[in-house]
Amino acid sequence: MALMSIWIFLFLLSIGIFSVLAVLLHKNLSEALKLGLYLAIFDFFFENLGGYFGLWTTKNSILFLGFVPIEVFFIATLAGATYYLLFPRNWDTATALSTSFLIAVVGAMLEAGLVSGGYLEYMNWWNSYWAVLAYFLTFLMMYKVNLLITKS
Repeated sequence: MALMSIWIFLFLLSIGIFSVLAVLLHKNLSEALKLGLYLAIFDFFFENLGGYFGLWTTKNSILFLGFVPIEVFFIATLAGATYYLLFPRNWDTATALSTSFLIAVVGAMLEAGLVSGGYLEYMNWWNSYWAVLAYFLTFLMMYKVNLLITKS
C-alpha cells in the first residue's frame, strides 16, 4: 500500500486552511497572494542557501527546486497568504513579537516532526533552536512586509 507523502499532506492542509479563512474572512485575496509569493520566494532562497551550505537536506518530494521540495514552495505561498488574512496591517510591537514567536515555535515543532519522520535532516550546527530563531525573524519581517504590501 502506497502512502501519500507528508509534503502532499501538508500542501493539502495548507490549501484547506487558506480556503476556509478566505471564505470566512472576506479579505483581498490579491494582496494575500502577494504576501504569500513574497514568503515563498524568501523561503526558496533561504532553504537553498541552507542546503548549499550543508545545514539541512529534505527527502521524498515529487520534485525538487534546488534543495527545496516543490510542495514547500506552494505551502509557503499559502502560509504567507493565510498570514495576510489573519493579522492586522498596522504595526503593534506586542502583536508582532507574540505572533512571530508563536509561529516560530509551531514551525520548529512541525520541522521536528519532519526530522523524526526522516523527511528533513539537520546537519552540522543547525538544530531546532536555530529553526525557532529563523522562523521568528522571518515572521517578524513578514509582519512588516504585510504593512508595506497593503500600502502599495
